Amino acid sequence: MVFSVKKFHHYLLGYEVIFHVDHYSLKYLVKKGDLSGRIARWMLLLQEFNITVEWRCGSQHANADYLLRLQQEHGGEHTNVGDWEFLDENLYNANLEDYERSWYEDVWRFLINQEYPRLFNREEKLIFLKKVGPFEIRGHTLYHLGMDEVHRSCLEQDEVPKVLRALQREMEGGHFGIQTTAKKILAAGYWWPTVFRDVAAYVKACDPCQQTGRPTASTRWPLIPILPLAPFEKWGIDFVDSIAPASRRHKRYVLVAIDYFTRMVEAEATRRDDATTVAAFLFE
Repeated sequence: MVFSVKKFHHYLLGYEVIFHVDHYSLKYLVKKGDLSGRIARWMLLLQEFNITVEWRCGSQHANADYLLRLQQEHGGEHTNVGDWEFLDENLYNANLEDYERSWYEDVWRFLINQEYPRLFNREEKLIFLKKVGPFEIRGHTLYHLGMDEVHRSCLEQDEVPKVLRALQREMEGGHFGIQTTAKKILAAGYWWPTVFRDVAAYVKACDPCQQTGRPTASTRWPLIPILPLAPFEKWGIDFVDSIAPASRRHKRYVLVAIDYFTRMVEAEATRRDDATTVAAFLFE
């Protein structure tokens, strides 16, 4: 259940979902109030969705057994699930429809007819006027002048996913991380306002990109500092070396000691930077 919810959460949000399970204990766990450990974390994840668990004995799960034993028409071999085309890639197309207005259409209309977007107040018009500065129309194409003084062709909303797929399928393309994919798009001469954000959404929904890209989660444990609780409990000692020219007494090093609690500093010029010098300094 937890795996399916994580995998298909974009389909489940906002809908009533019924899980038909052959494990009767799941009904008890979902309704149990006193939970701890890993099961408690699972239940917190499931509470985000409108889920109902219904028990059904294993012999009645004929539809699930059929999917597990799905065969091809010829040859009688099992279908390789890895060859199926899932809809994760198409989820990116739905995100493009979230824009309230088409920025491309607004910029084009202003450059042609000097017409501002509707319902803009005076302040919004001034902001829009500054944003339109890098744009120009050449022929029937809208171009954007980047900070690198390169003109790039602007893409409309429905062209973005097509370009992303085309760049991956070309011979010089491939499945890479967010930064590399975005740079390849800019190098190919394309631009739109949310190129990095949209590339990030596309790469996260692309399974080959996730398999070939570098892991983003750090595996290093966080550092735990040792905090001093009293003066002179913890010291930091080091040399400042290669001081030129040396002093009249041929001292070219400075031994510095700092108390971590009071931040008190002690320093002394020395001729050598060895352990004997440090021991003598601490003893004095």
